[in-house]
Amino acid sequence: MTTDPTQARTLLLTFFGPFPGVPVNPTVALAEGAQRLLTRMRPDLNVITRELPVSYDGSSTALRTALQDVQPDALISLGVAVGRDVVSLEQVAINLDSAGIEDNDGDQRCDEPIAPGGQEAYFSSLPVRASFERLRAAGEPVEISYTAGTYRIRARARNLRRRRRSHRRHRHDRPP
Repeated sequence: MTTDPTQARTLLLTFFGPFPGVPVNPTVALAEGAQRLLTRMRPDLNVITRELPVSYDGSSTALRTALQDVQPDALISLGVAVGRDVVSLEQVAINLDSAGIEDNDGDQRCDEPIAPGGQEAYFSSLPVRASFERLRAAGEPVEISYTAGTYRIRARARNLRRRRRSHRRHRHDRPP
């Protein structure tokens, strides 16, 4: 996947559905609105949305499937953090599953590595600082977060990072 969003031809935009404490996940509406806006702003950009299940195991499987099906040039994953009143652009994802609530499958994890033996943290390859500056200049409530949390969003980011390395190795097979 490219790290320059202006070069992307296909964007995969993922989001989650409801989960305990969040009966209506706002990322659904955000993804739909972003798809409409980006399609108007960049008619050459194919924006594809996918809902991922709020499930430790299910979200990883669904993401792998979406990446294989869509073969995106770029990917943005949306999540919700209860209690935050700003948009948080995540710079770092840690290799740890831990949450005080169960996922939608009834699974609750506490301080478990997502990938035993894997890296402790993964940094975003997207232009987080530039995106932050543009959103802040537009008056949007935004922050850069250096801890993506330990529920599902961070696990997804770690899987994305690992998949992107694999995707780059096979990218030469795709026509320009």
